[in-house]
Amino acid sequence: MSTVIAAVTHEKHNMPGDELYLPLMAGAFGMSVRETADYVRDDYGDNISERNAGYCELTGLYWMWKNCDADNIGLCHYRRYFAEPERFLARMSRGARGAGGIFVRLSHAIAKRAPGADRYEYILTGYGAEHLMEQHEIVLPKPRNYLIETNYSQYAHAHDAAHLDAAREVISDEYPEYLDAYDARMAMSTGHRFNMFIMRRELLDEYCRWLFDILFELERRIGDSGSARVYGYIGERLLDVWIDKNGYEYTELPYVFIGKEHLLRKAALMIVRKLKNKLS
Repeated sequence: MSTVIAAVTHEKHNMPGDELYLPLMAGAFGMSVRETADYVRDDYGDNISERNAGYCELTGLYWMWKNCDADNIGLCHYRRYFAEPERFLARMSRGARGAGGIFVRLSHAIAKRAPGADRYEYILTGYGAEHLMEQHEIVLPKPRNYLIETNYSQYAHAHDAAHLDAAREVISDEYPEYLDAYDARMAMSTGHRFNMFIMRRELLDEYCRWLFDILFELERRIGDSGSARVYGYIGERLLDVWIDKNGYEYTELPYVFIGKEHLLRKAALMIVRKLKNKLS
């Protein structure tokens, strides 16, 4: 059973050496050969590369859907990868020595990333992916919990709620059987983010047909929205809707962030946006 994960990037960056990963340059349309040396480009074959400004990593997903014939297909980012569970937990165990191992016992529930920079040694390997996909249909990253926000309110405070409302209208018109799942998910405070997953090929076919039907119709309706990456952001929130509605089984993995992720700054910005909205 073959598994390929597209490590999607928009610029030159260090990539994993494991053959599990396909270095994929998203938005390669218009880029020079020199800029994309050592990468697979997403602008040949059936592709939407020229729409990368709005779709971001989803132009890479579309390319994988149309041009990769692996049994299992995944997507991750050039700085964000699924973690190899055993290696990740071993690292957490070492870090917890002297603290009674409390963090290790909690890690399954709350760990989302391996801390620190350049932790390529902790990312999922081809062997690990093969083992996972023998047991599971879908692999997702640990979910994000907004705590003080719902999925809808977080989007509304960070982006333009009108675009998310327009997506709901598309679902109501084109896929009304998904509307209850959409509303329920928007009312929750947790969700799987980053357009990051591994799926069996037949499920990926189903998901991508559904997802891009909705996003292309949304694009037709709102046109040039003026909001960069709008379809990528909305796509993040639709993955859970599709899974919830169909009741598909999945497992979750922590993820490794390569470099520095400014979590405190992000949390502060979320609180500021919420307070600003209440005062306006």
